[in-house]
Amino acid sequence: SSKLTAVRASLLWEPIDWLTVTPTVFYQERTANGIDTVYQDTFGYSRPQASPYQAQGVSTKLVLSSLTAEADVGVGVLTSVTAYLDIDGNSADDLTEIVTNISYGGLPTPEAAAVISPILNSSILTQFTQELRFASTWESPVSLVAGLFYEDNDNDARQKMFFKEGFGAVYGFSTDLLFVKTQPAHYGESSGFGNLTYKFADRYEIQAGARYSELDVRFQRFGDGILNGGTSTTDFGHKEYVTSYSFSASAKFAEDNMVYARYAEGYRPGF
Repeated sequence: SSKLTAVRASLLWEPIDWLTVTPTVFYQERTANGIDTVYQDTFGYSRPQASPYQAQGVSTKLVLSSLTAEADVGVGVLTSVTAYLDIDGNSADDLTEIVTNISYGGLPTPEAAAVISPILNSSILTQFTQELRFASTWESPVSLVAGLFYEDNDNDARQKMFFKEGFGAVYGFSTDLLFVKTQPAHYGESSGFGNLTYKFADRYEIQAGARYSELDVRFQRFGDGILNGGTSTTDFGHKEYVTSYSFSASAKFAEDNMVYARYAEGYRPGF
């Protein structure tokens, strides 16, 4: 069974004739419970079948708030977009198949499920973004789009799986902890960008743009438990300074005939 609830509200406010302000809020909550499908072919069985061992479930709450302000400053339009995202998710997954086959060399049974917990997952994501952008409206063959962008993103993911009620000792282990993981990560970006367009002879257009970004990526991981092979830790940080460019040219020979060429650089942040 599953249930989805979503609410969205938005307001348009125009305090003066050259300024509009639009706050928006979106809320979504989802819950689902049931027995998922385990692909037993992975372990050499004849066909996939539904796992009968442990019920599974997932719940997610999402809140997205934004505020957009747009001002006509005479020579152009100045736009500010502020957004905040908060996602909180939890789930329980049945891994009886994996644990009993790989770790203990036996077939999964309801008895095994009675002493092994599902793997419990949780994740909290928060993201703040801010963009300030200017787009010219002046009467000139040269037009400009320029702005600033900022993002702060944090994600905390956790997992845990264990023997129930001291059954680790029954299987010859000194702990009930099968697996635990904490994995906080951070991504930050500060950027500035600009784009110039030159139009001439009513049919030709040349465009050049650039973006400079400072990126901050941090990642940590802590793991422990029988299935993790004991304690392990990872701590990594990385900063990047990236400049990318774009160029394009076009010629319009008729209302529905145009030739153009474009060159653009991009990047994907990472370790």
